[in-house]
Amino acid sequence: MGTNRKSLITEDLDEPRAIALYPQKGLLYWTDWGSPPKIEKAYMDGSNRKIIIKTDLGFPNGLSVDFKAKRLYWVDARLDKIETSDLMGQNRVTLINNVPHPFGLTVYGPHIYWTDWQSEKIERADKNSGKDRVVIQRHLEGLMDIVVVAKDRQSGTNWCSTGNGGCSHLCLARPRGRSCACPDKTTQEPCYTYPVTNSGMENQIPGYNAADADECTDEDEKDGICEKPKNVPQAEKTLGGKETAMIALSVGIVVIVALLVFVVWRVKKRRRQAFLTESDEFVRLTFSNPNYQKSSTETINLERSSSAESQEWKIFRYSKKDQQVSILKPSRETKSRGSERAALVQQMDSGAVSPSLPSRERQSKLFKDRTSNKDKDVISKVPYKPVKT
Repeated sequence: MGTNRKSLITEDLDEPRAIALYPQKGLLYWTDWGSPPKIEKAYMDGSNRKIIIKTDLGFPNGLSVDFKAKRLYWVDARLDKIETSDLMGQNRVTLINNVPHPFGLTVYGPHIYWTDWQSEKIERADKNSGKDRVVIQRHLEGLMDIVVVAKDRQSGTNWCSTGNGGCSHLCLARPRGRSCACPDKTTQEPCYTYPVTNSGMENQIPGYNAADADECTDEDEKDGICEKPKNVPQAEKTLGGKETAMIALSVGIVVIVALLVFVVWRVKKRRRQAFLTESDEFVRLTFSNPNYQKSSTETINLERSSSAESQEWKIFRYSKKDQQVSILKPSRETKSRGSERAALVQQMDSGAVSPSLPSRERQSKLFKDRTSNKDKDVISKVPYKPVKT
């Protein structure tokens, strides 16, 4: 009736063209002319999607399922050939080459039938070998698809054959089961995504078990309906788990050590910066300067002029009569002496060795002792004469 419409697959579709169903197994197949061209399959509820053929394709079209042989057939409108494979896309065979421009295809009995745009014909050939090619109809302009409708075309049942599978709205067949779905647009009646009634199919189909409805049997795998997961030995599973745990543990240890090193480095850096800042602002080293008797924190002008004129030498004169000190203006001789003194001072400042002072022995020779006997004898021999004033 066309009601309760639902979109099953909406993503990664470029130019979908032909579609074919295998209702008894709950499988959906379609071709895509996009880039790259491919043939895909999924369950009829849109789940378990998979690309089964993606190489050596041009414009795949006219897809059809042979239910008895459990094989796929299609034409390629670009490469001008007809091909077949099993339901998983394996065991691929090219049946007929050099077809002018095939477009639609169907399978019935021992033959395949296809349409051709260029030759405007409907032809038939053996479905197993591609031989015994026969023209069925001619001069049919604008031929598109072709479909065979017959009572024996398909037989059997699926999980949606009776009572809509117990679903309220849509029953979508799957291999060994079904899915209840709701339409994209809501309806007045409440919709449920699980069976709400007993369809009776559980009693009609032998060996039904709801728990393993989605299980892939050996027969289904042989027919290309599904693939069983590859069994991994238990030892490999355990080893893989241990290796994963060891890798995770090693990575965790490396991360923790790196964080600790970073934290220690940051703490030391902050302490160093704080110490340097504290030293610059508060610490002052003070020592005695024997030359100038000034502390190192005071400003000392070490620059001295090398010229004698920059040295200002003052001469002081003391008068006993007036009992006062006066400053005399330097004469030329005094200025020359001042130049000598300035040169001497500069020499001493530049690190020249000053003449050593005379030793005590020499000093004793320069100054005689007043109390020596020799002097006393000389003094005693001088006659004393009083002086009249």
